[in-house]
Amino acid sequence: MARVKVCKSCKAEFAPVKPLQAACGPLCAFEYARQARIKRESKAARDAVKALRAKTELSRTNPKSGPKRAAIGAVHRFISARDHHKPCIVHGHECENTAFDAGHFQSAGSRQELRFNTWNIHKQCSLNNRGSHKRSRYLGEGTAAIYERNLVHRIGQERVDWLKGPHEPKQYREQDFKRIARIFSRRAKHYRKLRGIE
Repeated sequence: MARVKVCKSCKAEFAPVKPLQAACGPLCAFEYARQARIKRESKAARDAVKALRAKTELSRTNPKSGPKRAAIGAVHRFISARDHHKPCIVHGHECENTAFDAGHFQSAGSRQELRFNTWNIHKQCSLNNRGSHKRSRYLGEGTAAIYERNLVHRIGQERVDWLKGPHEPKQYREQDFKRIARIFSRRAKHYRKLRGIE
């Protein structure tokens, strides 16, 4: 005689006919299966919410959406205000483009220590800045060479040599980014007022 079991659905005792039988009859088996499906779906929903929360937490620490991005934006707004009436650092007054960026003389990617140095950043047309910067040609000369030549006229040979020289690597912390964002937001506001920019 089979061992008596308790029905998973109605909790009544029954003698199973099959080895893995969990319910006392077809109606209880159907109800038990339905409850199991609801539990699985609830667990899947909870897991999805948990994954979304984890992804949101990750995006908060992502440098592209956190204090680093705010600092970069503040510095670029300052450069835009400072160089408002100046021409593109590469094309000069002949530049036909209307969209401008804050272009770096020494790449921000490879020279992190100069990323926020204002000697290193100047108004540059977006087309030239976002193109293949080092390889693009203008009037038969490399963009980097033209940028450097025009930069010497703007800030002097001594400062350009300093920018090109070796520098200690810089590790920015979150509080550094926040401080940079505060300082350059104030400077940008001051220069916008000074230049009469709406």
